[in-house]
Amino acid sequence: MGTRGEGEPEGRADRGPADVVIVVSNPDHGLLLEQAVRRVAPRLGVDRIRAGEATRPVRCRLLAVADEVAPDDVGRLVRDGDAPTAGRLVLLTTGAPRWPDDARRRLGVDAVLDRCDPDETARRLAALARETPVPPPPSSPARSDDLLERLRVLVAHQRALVRALRRVTGPRAAVWLDALDGSLARGAALIDRPADGSSVRAAGEPASAEPRARPRALVIDDDRRVAEMIGEMLDLKGIEVVHAPTGRRALDLLAAGCEYEIALLDLDMPGLDGAQTWHELRRLAPGLPVVLVTASPDDPRVATLRREGLRDVLAKPFGVRDLLAAVDRLRARRAPPPR
Repeated sequence: MGTRGEGEPEGRADRGPADVVIVVSNPDHGLLLEQAVRRVAPRLGVDRIRAGEATRPVRCRLLAVADEVAPDDVGRLVRDGDAPTAGRLVLLTTGAPRWPDDARRRLGVDAVLDRCDPDETARRLAALARETPVPPPPSSPARSDDLLERLRVLVAHQRALVRALRRVTGPRAAVWLDALDGSLARGAALIDRPADGSSVRAAGEPASAEPRARPRALVIDDDRRVAEMIGEMLDLKGIEVVHAPTGRRALDLLAAGCEYEIALLDLDMPGLDGAQTWHELRRLAPGLPVVLVTASPDDPRVATLRREGLRDVLAKPFGVRDLLAAVDRLRARRAPPPR
């Protein structure tokens, strides 16, 4: 895949999808960064490409591109048809980025790093690569179980980091993370969670005896594993998840006076499906923002619901970034107008 000069390391023997692929115009600069990544993370597979030499999509965890490389040369590397081939795209600069903003948005640049210090750049690239999965090939999409497991590992890693920080700062201290699977590359999540707090509570389960200060989300899904995973993700933003395994159970909770800030509604469920449940939710709680979660966004029911007023659809499989963005939209819609 890359070019190798005399005396350079041969790299990985399996030649499967790389962890980190570096794309540069100057091979000397690329070699310095490649060697730095190998020093700080010897277990990561690293490849190097000279700009213009590769014309086929590159499948990897992280594609690091020097900003002197033309955006059009990168476009053919990061997508296979409509499917992304790189888990993350990082732009390497030596000052202000040379790529225009529209090129960065079009190609989906996740982070911009200054490459003046190769060792520091290598450490940051390695950290990003470790928490980023390789996108599945279009011909063999990952099973939902595999995606759930990847998300579970990622969230467990983030929560372990928070626990370690709280051992130093105290159990109820506010902890800021500046990256969560790329979701918060342009922001941060305030985590303020009791050390023994539970991220998911079954509908009908008694609440904690201490006063509730956390907003609640109602997750309506017949698959408890999905609800638990959503709970782990939203817990990092201070949101408690209540799981209703059926549409009927969700409606019973609302009819009993339970209040929720947002609701996430699965489309395909036994009994009342998502479309039927959505109509009943509008009747019982017309002010409750709802996002429809489905593996079939082209289902005719989705188009019908959109015509009837549904505003948010989250396609499965979704990542942390997708979920948190959808939740932020719902919460903003629910927020009272400024006085």
